[in-house]
Amino acid sequence: MFDVSFSAQTTSQSQDPIHLQRLRSFELKHLDSAMTYEILATIRAPNCEVARLTFTSRLEGHPMESFFTVRLSHFFNLMQRGTDTDSCNINYHSETAVSLGWTGACDIFLEMETLAFARDTFLWLTEPTETSHSKKPVQLSIDLHGADSQTTRDILSMLEGLGVQSIRLGLYVPAQEALQHLLNSDPSKQGLSRWSFPELHTICINGDILSEDWADFVTALRRRQEDATSSLDDQERPKSITRVIIGLYYVEENHERLVNFRSTYWPNGMDQVRSLLGPEGEVIWPSASAERHCRVPLRHPYDEETRLRTIISCDEDLDALRLAQKEAERRVILASRQRNTFSLINTLPVDLLIDIFHHAVYSGSFVECDMPITLILVCHHWNQIVNDTPTLWTSIQKSSDRPLKKVLKALEKSKNAPLDISFDSWSFDPEQEEFLLAIFPYAERWRELSLERLASAAELGALATLSAPLLKSIRITFDGALEWEEPHPLDLFRGDSLPKLKRVQVHQLPIRWNPNLLCNLTSLEISYVSSFGPALDEVLAVLSACPDLESFSANNVLFSAQTVGQSQDPILLQRLKRFELQHLDPPVTKAILAKIRAPNCETGALSFRSRPEGNPLESFFTVNISHFFNIMRRRGEKDFCSIGYDFDGTVMFEWTGVCSIYIEMENMAFAKDTFLWFTAPTVSSLSIQPVKLTVGLHGANSQTTPDILSTLDGLGVHSITLGPSVPTQEALQHLLDSDSSKQGLSRWSFPALDTIWIDGDILPEDWTNFVNTLRRRQEEAIGPLDDHERPKPVVKLVIGSYYTDQDHDQLVNFRSTYWPKRMDQIRSMMGPEGR
Repeated sequence: MFDVSFSAQTTSQSQDPIHLQRLRSFELKHLDSAMTYEILATIRAPNCEVARLTFTSRLEGHPMESFFTVRLSHFFNLMQRGTDTDSCNINYHSETAVSLGWTGACDIFLEMETLAFARDTFLWLTEPTETSHSKKPVQLSIDLHGADSQTTRDILSMLEGLGVQSIRLGLYVPAQEALQHLLNSDPSKQGLSRWSFPELHTICINGDILSEDWADFVTALRRRQEDATSSLDDQERPKSITRVIIGLYYVEENHERLVNFRSTYWPNGMDQVRSLLGPEGEVIWPSASAERHCRVPLRHPYDEETRLRTIISCDEDLDALRLAQKEAERRVILASRQRNTFSLINTLPVDLLIDIFHHAVYSGSFVECDMPITLILVCHHWNQIVNDTPTLWTSIQKSSDRPLKKVLKALEKSKNAPLDISFDSWSFDPEQEEFLLAIFPYAERWRELSLERLASAAELGALATLSAPLLKSIRITFDGALEWEEPHPLDLFRGDSLPKLKRVQVHQLPIRWNPNLLCNLTSLEISYVSSFGPALDEVLAVLSACPDLESFSANNVLFSAQTVGQSQDPILLQRLKRFELQHLDPPVTKAILAKIRAPNCETGALSFRSRPEGNPLESFFTVNISHFFNIMRRRGEKDFCSIGYDFDGTVMFEWTGVCSIYIEMENMAFAKDTFLWFTAPTVSSLSIQPVKLTVGLHGANSQTTPDILSTLDGLGVHSITLGPSVPTQEALQHLLDSDSSKQGLSRWSFPALDTIWIDGDILPEDWTNFVNTLRRRQEEAIGPLDDHERPKPVVKLVIGSYYTDQDHDQLVNFRSTYWPKRMDQIRSMMGPEGR
């Protein structure tokens, strides 16, 4: 219980004692002394082993009268079963307060008014009230700080006969006066009583001894040592001083004092004191860290013979301790192994444990490649199992933060098991070359090879000479631009047939398209090949050799000038689900599409390296590839088309859905015709759902904006985005107004429009016209006309989406213009579902 403030209620004297038989630890710290007293008087804890008591304020009067009374003797009788490590510290403070600290089975700290109170309390703690208790002597340690000549004499007189074994004299205590009292004897007395401190064996002097007092100190110490080794009986002799510490307070900052101390005592004075302490004595002086700052030359205090003898003795002791340590470690290992043998998990069959370890290493799609190393550290039994199971070491993973030595260890322990090789470095890995050279000798055991973000291709030439009959998957990519220096593409694995190979992915690496090697694949991806690109007939030959192909992707590949023979038969890929041709030359894309038959294709992506010449419907989207797009037209409502101007005046056409297509065109009419071609299949049996046409206007000015909107009239545009440079009011007028001269739904240019995005904002002078136009559109949308004659209401309006926190001035102006009244005005017209 710590720092608790109690109420003024007191404990009833008639309250029965509280018996806590199992209480082992008991702490009352920084409570009021009266509350501590009442708690101790009530508790009965016969088995308490550790207790700590401190008080928030100094006890009033004598502690023996106000606190340490008969009512508490039951508690302290238990605590007085002391050990040799118990100690008592009596400290005299400069503010005339005395503190008593008792450390051992019971830790007590309290402040008292006089030293006499501390003496009485110490005697009470060292003398148990029950004679049956075995009480060992305590190590009484005295600290004197802030004491002048008079108080020093008073304190030492008070402490006589208490069995003080160690004393520390503070920096400002008159050392010579205190030492005279501590070491001298009274010849008028007999026996052990002649000495005031017969148990004293350690003296610590924080400061130093004045030069004029040194001879008196040495004389007093010599008499004490002579009496301690005299012919008197043991009970009549004082203990000898075995430890003297002088000048320990000095540190590096006390340079001048340290120099003076060294010049006074070193080395003769220290050798003189050491000779008096005997072979077991010890003299301590300022640490070696201060020696670097001392200008006085220092020498080692021992002679050469003593130094060598000490070193030899220490070496013998160290050798014996090391042998004992090894023996203890061996016994610990044997005991741990024996104990682990009886662990419940180790009673499982070894085969079941191996299955569990496999689940730990190969957890789903993620491989814990360092898990085997963790498992072998658990116990000796697991160590043997893991090291004897090669399949736990088959995941060979290397990255910039995983050292090569772990890879080499796994390769060694995998024995003859198939390997899954992986290299992936997000930053430069200086061990890349060593890693590749380390794995090449194991090519016949490769099951999967993934080399991602390689820094160079210098070592990959070796792949042309290796054999990998177990290989199922290969993936090679590079970080940055690859400079292929060979005069020909890489012929992987000597062009041999690999019957188990199913997945191939290469990035920037030119390979030879060999149907003998690249056959029976399920996935083939090639990207960013700018040199030694394949010929079309080579690619089609590989595709013909892969009837089970499920995914094919070619991205940014520069094909050679060879063309496809016109008589080649179509390639039927019944299982093809994903088909991507991106950033290739349009003739290449068209030629591949014309030959492929993929009736079950689900996703596709097309984009072109350059703009097709003329109308795409004449140069690209022709009859000979319509079979492919008839499949792609089986789309859902999530398909959409975006048509807009780029900043350089180019028209961008993008179709996103089951088939993703991006193509640049010369004018908006081409884009409109292409969109209509996509929405009108050549096979009438195909079920076509309407698309949501999204139009983005960027880089359009006052002249091009009406042209674009007129071209898109009647295409069923659902959503439109007006870029920041588009004349907003002109575009909104065209989008929302109706032509009263027409009838039915044709009155509105964009009757399906329900979402408007305005990247910029609407000028204040145009706001009223916009509100009136929007109001008319909304009123017509909920008017009395039939559904097929009414336009859709606008349900989503986004204004100022182009602004970010960095556009502070524009953002402040926008908010001051539209917020909040104008926004509320718009929201009220859009109904409960609008936003």
